[in-house]
Amino acid sequence: MTIRVCQLIGQYNSGGINRVAESIHSNLGNEFSSTLLARGDSFSHKSTIRSWSRFPAVLRDFDIIHCHDVYSLPGLIKLKSLYPEIKIVYTHHGIVPLKYQDKRNFPGWLFAKFCAKQSIPKVDLAIGISIDSCNDLEKYKPRNSKLIPNGIDLDIFKEGCDVSYLENRYSGYPILLYVGFIDKHKGTEFLVKAMPTILRQFPKAKLLLVGEGRVRDALWVKSLKQGTGNKIIFLGEVSNSLLPMYYNFADIFVDPSYWHSFGIGIVEALACGKPFIARPDYAMFYHLEEAIPVGLPLEDDNYYTLVKRINSLLSRKAVGKANAKEIARSYASEFDIRKVVKMHEKAYKELC
Repeated sequence: MTIRVCQLIGQYNSGGINRVAESIHSNLGNEFSSTLLARGDSFSHKSTIRSWSRFPAVLRDFDIIHCHDVYSLPGLIKLKSLYPEIKIVYTHHGIVPLKYQDKRNFPGWLFAKFCAKQSIPKVDLAIGISIDSCNDLEKYKPRNSKLIPNGIDLDIFKEGCDVSYLENRYSGYPILLYVGFIDKHKGTEFLVKAMPTILRQFPKAKLLLVGEGRVRDALWVKSLKQGTGNKIIFLGEVSNSLLPMYYNFADIFVDPSYWHSFGIGIVEALACGKPFIARPDYAMFYHLEEAIPVGLPLEDDNYYTLVKRINSLLSRKAVGKANAKEIARSYASEFDIRKVVKMHEKAYKELC
């Protein structure tokens, strides 16, 4: 019997959550029929609630709906009351703590908390993607939960991409790379403001920022005002197929995020043999703990701390370059999408 599975996301974009859902969708075995659906193009409360009314017509023929979007959960629980044979799986990608959010996001944060509190206890399976994610998930008292980490495709994220195009366009040393949303909790403002200090130590350095977000334009203006307009490159969204080229081009992946439920960019960078800098908090702590010495902690918002970490990784005082790359790739291999999908397939079969 073929098991019909729907991977349900919020908005369709190039963010990490969507890359995870797409990877599961693309790699499920022949025993499964998989569909990838986005709930809508808006996160406004009214449009979200309106989308719930469409769920019965669109989703009733699936055996399993694997939801990656907390805002969809109340609608799915309502759907399950109409079609109790449908199994609801929810992956908890986390809710950004309020202290790291812009004040304007408070209504959205409150709505997310409401959706989680009302719905997680009623899903058939709740999945945590890291130890930190599982600990947070337990606060909502799921009746059935397990840890299944996010995965990446090691056939795509690997060393050896042709980076000649980027070398011709963005020459410099070191090349610092950030991939993700450009928002308050991502720490990108700190990274932009740190650039003058970095340039005093490394005059030819460049910072590549991949992603979109609420504060992108403001940070671009800040970059111009502080005289780093030609040193900070705002690349916008980059397609998943091109991301490995940017990781391979970079010397160091810098993720100054204050919060992560998983941190998939860190794992993608490691798969491409690149060292990283991240804060020793939330899910990032576990990556740092397991991937030392190719990952170094950013313990505070001191620009000189960041410069020191960059210098340490470039000088490779702690470990030889070849050995560092092997450590990086070995750790990333633990998140091979093929292994991760097997865990999902087993969970789906147990539900059916």
